[in-house]
Amino acid sequence: MIAKPRQRLSAPRSPQSSNRELALSSRVTHSFRPGLGYFDHTAPPPMPLVARGFGHECAPPAGTQDGSLHWLVSPGNGRQLQFAWVARERAWERPGGIRMAFTAEYLAAHGWRYVRPA
Repeated sequence: MIAKPRQRLSAPRSPQSSNRELALSSRVTHSFRPGLGYFDHTAPPPMPLVARGFGHECAPPAGTQDGSLHWLVSPGNGRQLQFAWVARERAWERPGGIRMAFTAEYLAAHGWRYVRPA
């Protein structure tokens, strides 16, 4: 039996310091930490291995205005939270989150659902 060489898994790259202009141009790849500033994660967060939903379940109606406020329902407890639509990135923004925005597909895969405009 011939032993196969072990593959070395690289550790996830730590987010790099960024600035407001870059963060606002790609909200799904950035986070903001009060007192520390903006951080670039270089990519959106990975999709879950098992999706609980599909992108259309968390997307607003076609033609939704950029920056408009909407209600989404969170998985598990069914609590409604208000998010702003980021049309250019097809993403939802909520201040104070671990990322500046998450794509509709990402949130739907985690069980979030679109409810209605705010």
